[in-house]
Amino acid sequence: MFVADIPGARADGIDVTFDDGVLSVVAAVPARELPGRAVRQEYGIGNYRRSFRLGDGFDGSAISADYRRGMLTIRVPRLAAVWPRKVEVRAG
Repeated sequence: MFVADIPGARADGIDVTFDDGVLSVVAAVPARELPGRAVRQEYGIGNYRRSFRLGDGFDGSAISADYRRGMLTIRVPRLAAVWPRKVEVRAG
């Protein structure tokens, strides 16, 4: 699971793609005017872009994304074939 703070974005302005083992997030964040002069600013102004190389073993068709209150949550499930499993040992 990936969680990204993207305050000021809108859900329809966020693009999440998964191609060749790379998960990419691009979000349009409109410029905002702050009243007065800020002493310290926690978040920069501008668009958001991040990419993560995940490699093989993830199910790209089952990726889901949810955006609420400035936080984007992306769930990237693994393929069933890569989950650890217990192998039964039979006596012969």
